[in-house]
Amino acid sequence: MTRQFTQAGCTGRRVFLRAHHVPVRTTLVASLAALCVGGVLALQGAALAAAPYEFQGGFPTEATLKRAYDDADLNRAIQAYRFFYPNVSMYALLAGIEAMGGRYNQTAVVFEARPHHVFLTPNSDTPYFGLPVDLSAGPVVVELPKGPLLGVVNDLNFRWVADLGLPGPDAGAGGKHLILPPGFTGPVPEGYHVSRSTTNRLLLMARSLPVGGDVAGAIERLKTVKVHPLDRPDAQISYVEATDRPVDGTPGKWEGNLQFWKVLHDVIDTEPMYEPMRNNYGELAALGIAKGKPFAPDARMTRILEEAARQGVAQMKVQSLADRRADRVAWSDRQWEWAALRPEIERLGKQDGTIDLYFGPKAPSGKEGQWIRTVPGKGWFTYFRIYGPQQASFDGSWRPGDFEEVR
Repeated sequence: MTRQFTQAGCTGRRVFLRAHHVPVRTTLVASLAALCVGGVLALQGAALAAAPYEFQGGFPTEATLKRAYDDADLNRAIQAYRFFYPNVSMYALLAGIEAMGGRYNQTAVVFEARPHHVFLTPNSDTPYFGLPVDLSAGPVVVELPKGPLLGVVNDLNFRWVADLGLPGPDAGAGGKHLILPPGFTGPVPEGYHVSRSTTNRLLLMARSLPVGGDVAGAIERLKTVKVHPLDRPDAQISYVEATDRPVDGTPGKWEGNLQFWKVLHDVIDTEPMYEPMRNNYGELAALGIAKGKPFAPDARMTRILEEAARQGVAQMKVQSLADRRADRVAWSDRQWEWAALRPEIERLGKQDGTIDLYFGPKAPSGKEGQWIRTVPGKGWFTYFRIYGPQQASFDGSWRPGDFEEVR
């Protein structure tokens, strides 16, 4: 398990950052209550009386009709944006791995994370393995060797499918993992750790711990991961070293414009429906995004969807950086707040158990090895993870220090 915390470094404000920058799937429904008595429409509640809608003789005016439908569709679109953001985020991850040279079921990318690899919440201390997987032709097998490997499989709904390696059922001892496509009803052979995906497309990511600082050995270990169709055990994947290939695997270029909805339509149109999300598909259909139908919004809907994208991403950023939850504070006498809880693997720090880090535009004299550069005039935040937390990290008896200004 990993505990993850975050703190603002630019202003000292308390902040909350959701893991993978992805919002919790929550649908909020706003309803207007109306009661028709004796042919007279009575609106319920003082707040409704102040609404910017006009009724004449109990009936909405033409301006009110337009305003009410625009408002309703905007509200619907904002909630749909927030709910389906994880799908678009995973689509961007897969597209990023493809841009680095990955090919579905054929070619995995292996790389050391560098600043020119733009992903959400990656680590820079372990090499990565990334493979786009397509289950439309049937189940796929992932074979991991024994060793310090950590892997995870997420589908295009950004739902967890499986943990592999040290955090998984094989616990680092090596093993065979069988991933079944959605709706699979065929026989399931024995001898596998079995998982089911809710989409055909998914992403397999793995990290290799550089034991003793052996990064080259860690990279070679990643190349021993085998992936093949269940009915083709002799099939092999290839590997591309992509450390020097810059990439943006985030939805940042889409999240504030119409392209977000185009990407989402592609996901909806090409993947099977996931039953627990049926009501949310209905909300999308009302916005013109439906499986088996072209996405062709008119000028009015285009305007609404673009505005929903701008407002939706802004709302999520506000909630990430200024959360109001009462339980967000990790320690009552500190500025740190919870960011996430994730199953991971324990890692050890320095032998003395402590370290001082310095943040700023320039490194303090003699502290260059403990310095993280910041950009003047640009806000930043920090978070840290506890790998394999023990009781002290849960009961509050251990706590990190807050930021202190160094003069």
